[in-house]
Amino acid sequence: MKTTGRIIAMLLVAALMIGLAACTGKPDAPAETTEDITTDAEPTLEAVAAGNSESAARAETTTEEIATTTEPETTTAAARTLRGQEALDLYNAAIKKAVNEKAGYQKRREIKITALNFGAFSRVPGLSAVVKDLVYGIFGVGSNGEGVYRQAVQKGQSTIYLRESKWTMNDVTSAVAEPDGSGGYHVKIAVKDGGTYWKGGGRGDAGSGNAVSPVDRGPLCYGADESEHHDHKTAQNLYYIINHMAHSLGTPSTQDIAERTGNVTMEGKIDSQGRIAHMKGYMEMTVDVNHVNFVVTLRNGSGRGHGTVEYSDFMY
Repeated sequence: MKTTGRIIAMLLVAALMIGLAACTGKPDAPAETTEDITTDAEPTLEAVAAGNSESAARAETTTEEIATTTEPETTTAAARTLRGQEALDLYNAAIKKAVNEKAGYQKRREIKITALNFGAFSRVPGLSAVVKDLVYGIFGVGSNGEGVYRQAVQKGQSTIYLRESKWTMNDVTSAVAEPDGSGGYHVKIAVKDGGTYWKGGGRGDAGSGNAVSPVDRGPLCYGADESEHHDHKTAQNLYYIINHMAHSLGTPSTQDIAERTGNVTMEGKIDSQGRIAHMKGYMEMTVDVNHVNFVVTLRNGSGRGHGTVEYSDFMY
């Protein structure tokens, strides 16, 4: 009722103003006054409600648009596949973290020798079996040419069983890190074929040559001595072992060894904190041994095999 009264009062005032304007000969003034008065009128509850609903709808639409615009960008960034050196950097950093923090883990290496050519040794009665045992002993396999090496490393222990990885694109043919959906990555690396060689006078001569292959710039173990934890038996490693191997028939002596690796791959799981959680490598290997003196002289001998190395159950 109050509202109706106010509207009636305003209409009367407007009518009075129109009358006064007619008397003074100014017809345009009332229109402006009437418009101003109408604009100042209080909005109804329905109008306010409608206006608020419209504003809310606009705000809601704007919020949805912002969410729609920003969310895919975040998801895409978090789930981006890494390739090449970027993938290697992620992998190298994860291995470095494990080495620096002296993480614990389980290590398992499995080797299978698929072929041996003894040359002159095979023609000496009983010597072939001796040489075979010596070779199998070097690679840590049994009489069937297969062997498994295990090493349990407690957190805080020595890191000699895992090396810091320093792979670059000069060492690999491809490197890809795929998001695993939980903030981590699955990494796959294909390493270039490579080889090492070592020559010397045998026995007391340290010799010289090329001791590092592309695989050796990764996390697998290698070295010049006879330590059994070496995953990759380089030519220098084999030269040292053979020239220091004691046997009842004498100490073998070699002067020339060439070794080749091929089809080397590495797969790894990196967790959401950038730590290596699991990895497994595969490698094929061929060895040519020349000028071996052991009862008789072997001019040329060769062997082939392959192996896997797996790290699991990491503890940080």
